[in-house]
Amino acid sequence: MVSNDFRLLKEIKFHLDEILLLKRQIKEEESRITVIQKQIDGKEVQLEDLLAQQKEIHSVIASKEKELFALEKKLETSQSHSNMAHNQKEAEALEHEQSTLGKAVEELQENLLNLMDEEETASTDISKVNTFLEGSRQSLKEISEEVESKRNEYQNQIDDHDKEWKEHARALGDANKTIFKNGYNKFKESTPFAELNGQSCKRCGYGLDSTLHRAVLAQTALEICPGCNRIFLI
Repeated sequence: MVSNDFRLLKEIKFHLDEILLLKRQIKEEESRITVIQKQIDGKEVQLEDLLAQQKEIHSVIASKEKELFALEKKLETSQSHSNMAHNQKEAEALEHEQSTLGKAVEELQENLLNLMDEEETASTDISKVNTFLEGSRQSLKEISEEVESKRNEYQNQIDDHDKEWKEHARALGDANKTIFKNGYNKFKESTPFAELNGQSCKRCGYGLDSTLHRAVLAQTALEICPGCNRIFLI
């Protein structure tokens, strides 16, 4: 009966190990989606920033254009008064005003050109990000379909292995079934089994004394690792 239980437990271990492997493969497939989604999220944040920047530049340009129009109008008015000066002092005052206004107009025009360059750069960057996002979203759609197909394939295999190990578990002797059930419930996300690495537990590194080591090798009864509480199988 004990030897049969060891055989069953080894079968159970095989199926549980396969399930863990398949679950890791599912996570690896899903990570492909995560990588692309993170890239998309980052570019969407960048796009929002660029659009806000473009909007701000456009607003500043509109304000500067109004300011330029007002300055040019003021300069034009001042120039029209040039021949109306009554004396040298008035003529010099008009000349100074026109010089000041002219410099302000030139400075504002240069400022506007720089802003327009910034706006064009922002538009180019926005176009590049939109192109990237379009391609990435298409890639995400295609990869998501591939991942879903793989996930279904692996899940079907998991279901098959799940059915197999549960059938073997039902055939265990009552005492060993209880031991296995306790271990399985505790280590659902890993494995309830441990192997030997020399005279130590391969899972947790616990060093076995000679008595326990011999008992594990004898396989006359299930032995539990005192370090991690897993079932020893060799």
